[in-house]
Amino acid sequence: QHISDPLNPFQGTGSYRGLFYTLGGRTGKVEVLTKNANGQTVSQGAFVQTLIHELVHNNVTSKLKHAPAALQNEAHDLYNWVLQNSEGTAWTGKNALSNVEEFFSEAMSDPQFQKYLSGLDYGRSGMQHRRRSVLNAFFDLLKRIFKLPDFITTATGQKIDIITALEQAFSTASALEPVQRQAMMQAAAA
Repeated sequence: QHISDPLNPFQGTGSYRGLFYTLGGRTGKVEVLTKNANGQTVSQGAFVQTLIHELVHNNVTSKLKHAPAALQNEAHDLYNWVLQNSEGTAWTGKNALSNVEEFFSEAMSDPQFQKYLSGLDYGRSGMQHRRRSVLNAFFDLLKRIFKLPDFITTATGQKIDIITALEQAFSTASALEPVQRQAMMQAAAA
């Protein structure tokens, strides 16, 4: 949850698990709850996912408003397309679709939302009009917002497409699911 008023951390949609807010112009603060509403300790997976979500607000969504207008418009168009094409799904009314900032943070931190976005065929890609997933379009947009190169070179000299590198770096689905499964199995055994 990203807010600009630290005195009202419960504004917005969904339950409060963490928040990011700005203090003045250049300082941000991230808070993550370690206990849920029932006073139980949150799982390691839930904590990590919330921390990633709030750090994305700090490092990505807070900078979106400083991107060129065309890229801001494209971000809003992508969000609105997903919002419109998600009506009647399990994502209706969820935090991920509450606004463009939450859309960005959830797309980079929620494994289930990443899977959902990777399954959505986004047929619009600016002037190219090629077919690809929403998640791929999202990472392409990040590439352009942050002015990243088309390729990066690894320490071993291998050239990797930046979109592939972004998908590997930010896709938490494969990393968090085993942690979440293990936490559920431990909770069931207790």
